[in-house]
Amino acid sequence: MNKGTEILKFINESNGVSIDTRTLKKGEVFFALKGDNFDGNKFVNVAIEKGAALVVTSDKIFSSASKVVVVGNSLKTLQNVAKLHRDRLNIPVIGLTGTNGKTTTKELLCRLLGSQFNTLCTSGNFNNHIGVPLTLLKIKNTHQIAVVEMGASSVGEIDFLCSLAKPTHGLITSIGIAHIDGFGSIENIVKTKLELYHYLKKHAGLFFYNREIKELKNSFRDYENIISFSASDFKSENVSKMSLNKSFPFLDLDLVLPNADKVYVKTNLYGEYNFSNIVNAVKIADYFDISVENIKNELTNFIPKNNRSQFIDWNGNELIMDAYNANPTSLKLAIKTFENIKTVKNKYLILGDMLELGVASLEEHIKILRYLRNRKFYIKGIFIGKEFLKAKEKLGEQNESMIFVEKASEVRKIIEELNINGSLILVKASRGIKAETIFE
Repeated sequence: MNKGTEILKFINESNGVSIDTRTLKKGEVFFALKGDNFDGNKFVNVAIEKGAALVVTSDKIFSSASKVVVVGNSLKTLQNVAKLHRDRLNIPVIGLTGTNGKTTTKELLCRLLGSQFNTLCTSGNFNNHIGVPLTLLKIKNTHQIAVVEMGASSVGEIDFLCSLAKPTHGLITSIGIAHIDGFGSIENIVKTKLELYHYLKKHAGLFFYNREIKELKNSFRDYENIISFSASDFKSENVSKMSLNKSFPFLDLDLVLPNADKVYVKTNLYGEYNFSNIVNAVKIADYFDISVENIKNELTNFIPKNNRSQFIDWNGNELIMDAYNANPTSLKLAIKTFENIKTVKNKYLILGDMLELGVASLEEHIKILRYLRNRKFYIKGIFIGKEFLKAKEKLGEQNESMIFVEKASEVRKIIEELNINGSLILVKASRGIKAETIFE
């Protein structure tokens, strides 16, 4: 029996897998991962003391320790064990990737599929070279279907994640500008997202293509195992199309049945940009024959969390909290959606830096300021972060409606000084800005 098989046997008989001794539970298998800024090998003894069923480490000092397996590289071992586990599974595995919307689509799809199947989905944003293996190792023999979110910041990463997850079905939620520092160009972003499609094509998998993603047009002409759809043309037996009735404060929509009957759905999701996420999730759910009744119930009861398009009452104001992630595409969509909201309330913007844009960062932040400097739909805009400060200096323009600060911790005082009350506030920023802490 080789080490990978031995470790997998322990995992299957254990309480799960952990890479963090702070959250490690007794009976879990602990992988001591080593990176640029952390070294799990320093916590092997802690894992043993906390009752780990097995510890996987690359530190040879533990070669003679009980309940410890020493390997050449703990991360590669984690990935290889996850791949070995995946090879033993015989269930549909749905791969999701995209610049924006993949996590919301995943959460929605998980709810929809979970209404009729024992479904395992990626937890949180565990969508990278560490998160995907951890997700795969959570899949049990009792699960009937799995949804695996895949993120990437450079060319080749989706292809690698596909080699681990081996999806049988897949969907790209969107194409936009993000992680330019890693990708180098929008063309490389498209190329990377299409790695999911090319994997499915090579392995006779099924690809769902939302025709609203114009950047992918003409990418699939040489493959027949594709379901092409849009909100207005579902091409299915259960739902013929979807239509949006209202977008504020939450999305209200109709599921139109083949006989033209309409099923009204009131959601707790804010923002027209989330309509495509709903469409994507419903299309896949419809393919797996989730009943219209269950689709309606799950869409109605789904409440977003983790600062993703949440609608929050705060100190007499209404917050649109979208502080989990921000890139040029998602920020522009958020601003335009906010601009189009018809309300008698005063509007304020609290926008944080878009991170990981590399050489494109300054220009992209300048574009946002240029768009907003002459718009009249908001009273004040508060801009947080070094990138927005650089953009302000580059433009060399003073605008009374724009306030710039370096840190989120400075914003609460500004809100109090402006005496903002009874207003509608859009909060949008990359996670590293920690904009949500303003309102704690």
